[in-house]
Amino acid sequence: MPNDFSVFVSHRNEDRFLARRLKARLEYLSSLDGQRSVECFVCEEIPGGAEWRQWMIDDTAKADCLIFIRTNEPLYNASRGPRR
Repeated sequence: MPNDFSVFVSHRNEDRFLARRLKARLEYLSSLDGQRSVECFVCEEIPGGAEWRQWMIDDTAKADCLIFIRTNEPLYNASRGPRR
């Protein structure tokens, strides 16, 4: 099944937990439809050895939607887990 819609999720390092959850939720919800799919690219998925600026340019250019995540306080703390 070809991807009908692609989303690029950009985030700061402190918000990577939220970005991962958003990606998982979007891909899960699109799987329920059975006819269309959503492919998410998260900026932390840059392949090893890739030039990151060019990767960002290329992947944002092919995305149908850009989501920028910037919270005032991270939703996940490595020592405490998710914020409630």
